[in-house]
Amino acid sequence: MRSYILTTNDRERLLKYLTDGAEDQQTRNLFTQIRRNTRTINNDTQIILLVIRKLIATNRWEQRLSSKDELERALKRAKTSIKKIKGT
Repeated sequence: MRSYILTTNDRERLLKYLTDGAEDQQTRNLFTQIRRNTRTINNDTQIILLVIRKLIATNRWEQRLSSKDELERALKRAKTSIKKIKGT
């Protein structure tokens, strides 16, 4: 799965069109792509939203820690405990 639908350039062009009405051939090409792909984008978005809702409902929405993160936290806790014991 890609992490974006529009490129930065696409976003800039579309926002400029929305604010200033500015358009060129590339902007018109984007309009065509939007028209052609609206149904697919909508369907994909609906599926993603359903998955998000299920992840939230099953307490899986929050990011899971990797083994590395867990190890780093354990080491920090151990260091803190050692410092407390030593009184430093």
